[in-house]
Formats: sequence, structure tokens, C-alpha cells
Amino acid sequence: MTVVVTHRPAGTLTAAEADAVRALVAEVADDFVPSLARRSSTTQTDLAGGEPRGVDAYVQEMLGQDTLLVTSDGAPVALLSYRPAMLHPLFTDRGPCAYVSTIAVRPDHRRAGHAQRLYDALLRRDVMTSAWLLLRTWSTNTGHLALLTRLGFEVLTTLADDRAPGVDTLYLGRPAP
Repeated sequence: MTVVVTHRPAGTLTAAEADAVRALVAEVADDFVPSLARRSSTTQTDLAGGEPRGVDAYVQEMLGQDTLLVTSDGAPVALLSYRPAMLHPLFTDRGPCAYVSTIAVRPDHRRAGHAQRLYDALLRRDVMTSAWLLLRTWSTNTGHLALLTRLGFEVLTTLADDRAPGVDTLYLGRPAP
């Protein structure tokens, strides 16, 4: 099995890669809280509820961001999309941050180190111009939170019950390497 991580700058995924990203996001959409099928944007702030709309609007915006892809024997099995320099309204004091909007791993490839590979590749990016890395996740996403803690991310703020009763949104950050 050959595992490769590649970087695609915003807007440069091939048609086949974009189709694979759409399929991967559709496969894992309901693993997110709330489902990606209920979101219209990768930076949407109203995360509680929402009508099902499919993942097309979400993926379309995501395709305009930089993407790291993990392929296993040539097939995409994981991805991380990010904005290299985003001035986040909650963290303007940190200046433009590299903002991770989406990380997803196909269910049959989880627990194989792909999320670690994606973050390692992001942390090694020699084009990283932002002083901070920023992302958000939900409080019950314990596996992801454990990885982020190992990578040196710290909770910067918590929005209680932001996604559902008892499910908080956590913003995490760390200085860029």
C-alpha cells in the first residue's frame, strides 16, 4: 500500500480529484455535528439546526481553498482543506491565521494515521505565512481533540451548546511552526 500526501493550492484540483473530494465529503457528511449536508459554508457561524441541503454548497466553497489530500494506492482517502491567511472575526488580535475548515477521513481508513499525516503536512508547509493555525471542532469529537492536543493546539474559546444541547463548539489554535 502506497500512501501519499499532496498539496493542491486553491482552485487547482483536477476534475477527478474534485469528484473524489465530493464523494469523500458526501460519505462522511453525517459524521460531523451538524452534518455537512446542513451547512452552506465552511465558515458558517450558525451551526445549530439548519435544513438539509446536500453537501454541494459546502464542497463548492471548500474547493476554493488549499487542500491536502491523502491517497492510498492512488485513491483519495482523507483530506484537509484550509485558508492560508484568514482574519477570523473572533481572533483579530492574532492577525491572519491559517484556518483549517475541514478534515475528513473515509470510515474504512480511520485509525490509520491519516489525520496525523495531514496535520504533519500542514505544519511543514514552507508557504505558511500566518503566525497562527486556527480551527474549530465540536466537544464530543474526542478522537480529533486528542490528536489536536498532542499536536500542541489549545482551546482558545468555547461556545456552549452552539451545535446542539450539550455539544459545544471549540476553537483551537497554536502558533505556526
